[in-house]
Order: sequence, then structure tokens, then C-alpha cells
Amino acid sequence: MQNLFKKYGLLITAIICLLYGAQISYEKYYYSKGIYLFSFICGLLILLFFWLKPYKEYISRQQAFALVPIFIIYFLSWYVIDHFLRFGIFAFSTLCFLYCGLLLYNSKSVLGKLFFIAAYLISSLNILSVLFFIAERTRITRPLINTLFITNPTESSEYLKAKFSVFHVFIIVLFIVASLALFFSKSRGKEPATKMSFKFLAVFTIAFGLASFSGPFGALSSEYYLYLKNKEMLKNLSEERSKGLNQISISYTIPQNAAKKIIVIIGESLNRNMMSLYGYSKNTTPNLLALSEETKLGKLFYFDNVISPEATTVPALKKVLTNINNENNIPFTKAVSLVDLYKKAGFETFWISNQAQLGKYDTPNAVISASADHVYFTSSNNNIQKENVASGNYYDEELLPIFNQFSKEQKQNKQIYFIHLMGSHWFYGQRYPSAFNVFKTDKIDDLNSYLNTVLYNDMIVSSIIKMAQEKGFDEVCYFSDHGEDMKNQHNQEKYTKEMSIVPLIFYLSNNYLSTHQDLEKELLKNKHTPAMTDNLFHDLQNVSGFSSSLYKSKDSFLSDDYVIKKRRVVDNSIPFDK
Repeated sequence: MQNLFKKYGLLITAIICLLYGAQISYEKYYYSKGIYLFSFICGLLILLFFWLKPYKEYISRQQAFALVPIFIIYFLSWYVIDHFLRFGIFAFSTLCFLYCGLLLYNSKSVLGKLFFIAAYLISSLNILSVLFFIAERTRITRPLINTLFITNPTESSEYLKAKFSVFHVFIIVLFIVASLALFFSKSRGKEPATKMSFKFLAVFTIAFGLASFSGPFGALSSEYYLYLKNKEMLKNLSEERSKGLNQISISYTIPQNAAKKIIVIIGESLNRNMMSLYGYSKNTTPNLLALSEETKLGKLFYFDNVISPEATTVPALKKVLTNINNENNIPFTKAVSLVDLYKKAGFETFWISNQAQLGKYDTPNAVISASADHVYFTSSNNNIQKENVASGNYYDEELLPIFNQFSKEQKQNKQIYFIHLMGSHWFYGQRYPSAFNVFKTDKIDDLNSYLNTVLYNDMIVSSIIKMAQEKGFDEVCYFSDHGEDMKNQHNQEKYTKEMSIVPLIFYLSNNYLSTHQDLEKELLKNKHTPAMTDNLFHDLQNVSGFSSSLYKSKDSFLSDDYVIKKRRVVDNSIPFDK
């Protein structure tokens, strides 16, 4: 039996890989432009493998033992990625590439050794997908890959610090030890190794190309190509959208008593169930609670049945900040953002952000923010006090003097400020200064760190509201882009309702309320009304006391015409209401 496996082990393994790959390809089949060429190259590799019979050549026993964990790690790196048609050939091509590469390495040719070493180093990047799977315990999908391309270096370093574990060390050490054994063990068994020949070089080259193209490395590189292509398309769409907006005629009904000075605060990853304002047992929002009770200068209204349409920032804000919602499916090129809406209504528009500044065309959200009259990102300015830097990011308090400066300089009567916070973005421990490390135990844990972000966020939001009081603002709106789950953060592949549950708060000055008594009644009446933030476009017009030709009363939960519907989340694919 041992001799049989020694003689036919590689052949049997190769056939199993082929059959499994064929099943994957059959299940995931879809037509693409290069399908015939790709199929031809796959067929050529299979033909060469069975014609040239590399499985009849031998490597040393030590190399064979070392090859087993390496192949298993490579196989797992492929398995944890959602498969597409081209992935089916990965296991077979990897086996061919590794085995034929070893035959080249064992030959007397220096060139053969260099070929295999270079190819092996490139292929070792496959281990990254296994390490990611260990960290997240979820398969890697296209949305997750795309998220990598809009993650800034600071967030990446925080992620590595927080998620690195003993299991990562085990896999890395195992891979390094097996690799060293592969290259430094005796290169021959009892049977003589094959000298380098063109036939095995051909199998090796084709197999390496297919393994790279169809594996994790290929998935990342091809998705990056699609990302760049999409970025270029977004740039063209943005230019097309700008031209289209100039041609869109939006009519407004703006009474004399409509809000003239408005602030929209965009939070990050805040689950309202963790706010004492909404009944959480620990006092995480003392300032907002105080504002809800103090009515001398204005009144605070908060809503406890509002959810976000998405579990991640980019798709959520693409809807929340425009007239796109789950019902209308308006293409982004034809969507009107809140920035556009108020700008066309004669407001001076400001975008002040503590989020990472991406390229102008990296995401739809970047396109939205870039259209404001004044744009400020803390990450792109160097005049901030260094002691307030949080591991490469600025604490949200750095936005306060910026807002103060902008609002002081403006003579324009109508102003709207969009203030984008870092909020409770994971890694939680980096979001607040040490003075806010209030909730703690002997052991550092995510829950206490998260509660500290909520406490710090409470200070930031209430400070903005107090500044608005002093400066005579009519309206402040605060919401979070999405919620947060303490176990899975906002990984939509492991969706829970906690990822959708968000706060929605309006603070209105008494001067403004004195001329909008019906609005106050509507706000109080709808505290428990089920709603989604993808209709904020209409809600904000309601609260601001004006309407446009794009306003839909049936979509605003503050309107008597509002139609309550079963809510769905995560690209409209998951029912939230049973």
C-alpha cells in the first residue's frame, strides 16, 4: 500500500483536485469574454500533465513531507474565498506548479532553481487569505476584497494589532518551517531527480500562471483592476452627474421661517442600544440626556425605531445622503445628494470630516463630499496639535475648532454643515483620549472600549449642539451610518440586527420651534414609528421647513402621508421586520 501511494500518490491527488475543481466550475459557471482562452489553457495543462507524466518523477521523502502542509495551506487559502469559475483550476494547477517546480529546483540548472524560488515567493502571498479567515472566521467575498482598497494605512495597522493571535503565529511558523524543509532538505530520494527539461518547464510555467490567476493572489489583483476600472468609471459618472445636475431643474417652496442654519452630524458604527439616552443601563450619554431635559434654548428629539439600510459605511451613506432608497433604485449618476439639494436651494455648503480622505473618485461618498463649497479633512492638514493625535488619526474633538472657525467667518445667511465623525469605528480603543477611559475592567475588552467611544461621542455631539445654540443655528441632525455588533462589528457576511440599529436625533432651537409648532407635534408623535435612514433626504426637508420638487411625503416618517412598509437591509436582501 505504501509503495502504491508512493508510486501513484501524486496522480491520485491530482485527479481528486481535478474532479473537485470541475464541480466548482460547473456550479459557478458564467459566460465571460475570455472563457474560451482560459478553458484552452486549462485543457493544455491537463493534457501536458497526463502526457509528460511528471508524477513518475521523484522528489525526496523530506520534500514530500514538507510539501503536504504547504499544499494544505494553499488549498485552504483558495477554499476560504467565494469561488468563481476560474477558481476551479487552482488546486490542480497549484499541485502541478509545486511538484514540477521542485523537479526544476532539484535539477542541476541554476536557472531552474531561480525560476522556482521566485515563483514560490510570489505564491506565498496566498497565506494571507488563511490569516484573514482566522481573524474574521468568515469566507472572503468580493465586497470584503473591495473594502481593502478603501481602507487607510492606520485602520490596517489597528486591525493587525487587534486581530493577530496565536493561531496566526502557528500558521506562519508552520509555513516557514515547511518552506525551509522544502528548500534545504536533501533534493533526491533513492530515485534520481530529473534534470531540468523543457517539458517540465512548460508544465511549471502554465501551472504557475493558472495558480496565480485563479487563486487568492489572482482574486486580489483582478479585483484591484476592477476597482481601478470602477474608480475611472466613477470619475466619468461624476463628471456626467455634475453636468446632469446643472440641467436638473429642482423647484423649491421655501417659506420665510424655514431653517437657515443647519448642521448634519454623521456618526460612525453607533448602536443606539448602547446609549443611556435610549435606556442603556450604564451612563454612556450624560450630556445628551441633560440636553433632552433642558429646554431653555431648544429641544432634543430622539427616535427609537429607526434603522440603517446597510451594515457598512459606503453603501449606507450612498443611500442616506441622496434620494436613493430601497424602493426607487435611482442610479447614482442621476441621484441628488443632500449637499446638492441644499446647494441648489441657496445654502453655503460645508463638509468637515475626521474620516480618512480618499481620492475624489474612490467611492460615491467621496463624490458627494467633493461637491460641497468648502471641504476639510483633518487627515490632510498638518496644523493640528500633535498631542491630540490618536495613532495616526485625529480625535473627533479636532473638528470642533474647525467648525467654529468656518461658522465664524461666514457671512452667508443660509449655511449647512456636514460633520463626519470617526465615532465608534473599530478599533475602539483608538477613538478616545485617556480621560474617557471610564468603563474598564482588569481585562481590556471590546465592550468597555466601545462604551468609552459612546461616552466620548456623546461629548462631541453635545458640544456641537451647544456651539449651535451659541451661534443661532436652527437645526442639528445626528445619525449613525450603521450600527455595530460586539462580536462581528459590522461584517455583513455575519449580519445581525445590531448592525442596523442606529440613533436618529434632532435638536431644534426654541426660536425655530416657535414658528413650527406643528413640526414639534409630528416629532413627538413619531418617536416610535418604524423608519429607515435611507429616507433622510425627505425627513430633513420636513424638519428644515421647506420642500422641493424631489420631496416625497410618503417616504418621510414625519409626514401624515407616510406609508409604513416591511424594512429590508443589506442591499435590500435581508428582511429586518418579521
